[in-house]
Amino acid sequence: VYRVVSRDERKAQVAVTLKLFASQPETQVITFDMAQENGRWLIDDVSSAGDPAWVLSRLLQTRE
Repeated sequence: VYRVVSRDERKAQVAVTLKLFASQPETQVITFDMAQENGRWLIDDVSSAGDPAWVLSRLLQTRE
């Protein structure tokens, strides 16, 4: 199930409620930050609202 949380002409945020595994009763909410480029909506970032919460762009940052 998905719902549009916010949207303007260049950005949108979509929350998706899903089960990671069909055998689990719990659902998770994953939020997609979207950006419009050249008439197409592209994923800019992904995050979770669960515990532990995470943001994909932060997970992918390299540490020195």
